Amino acid sequence: MAAIVQSDPYQSLSRKIGYSVGLEFLLRNVKALTNLYAKDADVSYASWKQLVHESFGRSDRAVAEIANVFGSLNLIRIIGRELHVLYALDALSILRRLFSDDEESFDRALRVVLMQQVLEADGDIFLNCVHSGFERRSCAISIREMINWKVDKLNQVIKNPALRSKIRSIVSIQSSPANSGGTASGASARPSPFAGRREPLGFDAPKEVVVPDSYLEKIIPTRKGWAQDLGFFDGDGPSALSVRLLAVLPNIGIGVTGGPYFFWPYARDLAQLRIAPDVIGAKSLTDWDLLLCIARGFGEFCEETFTEGEALDRLMAETRTVFDLYRSGSKSRGSIRHQLPLYVAKPVCVAKAVAEERNVPPLPSAIAFEAKGARRLVSVTHIRGTEGALVFR
Repeated sequence: MAAIVQSDPYQSLSRKIGYSVGLEFLLRNVKALTNLYAKDADVSYASWKQLVHESFGRSDRAVAEIANVFGSLNLIRIIGRELHVLYALDALSILRRLFSDDEESFDRALRVVLMQQVLEADGDIFLNCVHSGFERRSCAISIREMINWKVDKLNQVIKNPALRSKIRSIVSIQSSPANSGGTASGASARPSPFAGRREPLGFDAPKEVVVPDSYLEKIIPTRKGWAQDLGFFDGDGPSALSVRLLAVLPNIGIGVTGGPYFFWPYARDLAQLRIAPDVIGAKSLTDWDLLLCIARGFGEFCEETFTEGEALDRLMAETRTVFDLYRSGSKSRGSIRHQLPLYVAKPVCVAKAVAEERNVPPLPSAIAFEAKGARRLVSVTHIRGTEGALVFR
């Protein structure tokens, strides 16, 4: 069971996917991959390659390109010639088997999990594109405002010029080199390295934020396709889901009402960076907060009030069923799956509730109660880099 740890913790300050290929037909392709994994309890490099050729209609080159995108969405990762299933695909496999005879319900569940992954990976870009109606000039303005917001807030707590420069490059949009001269599009020519210093040592000059047209040309069509897949459009206009979600996200600190939208790291990731959320105007955000917002977007579903008794017993039984499906979902790893990671349990819980068109069970409250209660049907064990996993009696 792999821990989810950023190789560079500062990368969590930006929520954008840096790929320009392999992003098309996202819902269709993820569903095909989920069906394959749920059916065979395994995805090999050979079966993935066959899926790309036969179901996606793509060439050999796309085998790695699409895998890179799916890696950003925590679905699969390819290392050499080995394919590793990641936790979002495990969650989708569980939901696929829970709704094996109900395609409509599974499609709703699929969209919930996929929306969580898209927002966590690309929320800084995707949300501002949706908010701007995918109009190029409005997208550029909204993305630029998002970058300026993040840079300004981070500059208040980070004083080291080298670290500031690094963070600015992470948060900003990097231009592609032009065909002639090698100068990045939208960037001014670099000064001569032999020119005399004109500013004090350590001076950090403010830099203009540029969102190149070439970047917008790449991102707008793919993000618009995602929005259509996920249900953000109803005909030619924004859907009720889109309106509701954009309205509730600022309540948990993802952007401000009316835009721009910016996705700060979760509280546990900010703690790793030693940045207090309130210092940068952020909120102590968790993945459960995001999942509940997504549920509200899908149908104004909210979290149920925690109660003991029959409701608690039913939720614990459902969670145990999810654990059993998690273990049986992988031929190669099922025998060593003795715990249910919370990053699998929580999206499955919310997606299942939305698929069944009901309010979300209070899973975190129920787990905390059971872990400390007399029965102790479940306890939480530590997994490095995550919130932990459930161990059942």
